Amino acid sequence: MTKSGVNHAGDTFAATADAGASREFYESVLGFPCEEDTPFALVFDVSGAQLWVQEVETVVNPPYTILGFAVTDIANTIAELGDKGVQSEFYEFMVQDQTGIWTTPDGIAIAWCKDQTVTWFLLRSMMRLEILARSID
Repeated sequence: MTKSGVNHAGDTFAATADAGASREFYESVLGFPCEEDTPFALVFDVSGAQLWVQEVETVVNPPYTILGFAVTDIANTIAELGDKGVQSEFYEFMVQDQTGIWTTPDGIAIAWCKDQTVTWFLLRSMMRLEILARSID
């Protein structure tokens, strides 16, 4: 494959052993419309990119993030997800605020959560917090 043969990049893949629970989570909790529901995969629209959730017998999740979503207001997104039962993950080895947000040295806000199958996903701010703070002044 050559670079010229690629129409776009951005489709993302995850796995589930419970398509019904995954559809409920990604569609109702995260708000991603389900474009396709086949015996092999669920396909969600994530702001123009596709998230393919493959149906498998057993999900083997790695102990690291596999999905990431850029959000315009991370604090509000965490609050909304918390109202729907999704909690931020906290880690002893990093300094996070009370909502689970860790701010990188260059000012990007990040939080980690899990879906119903313990797939790790990450939320990150679309702009650095320091830039946002300066633009508000």
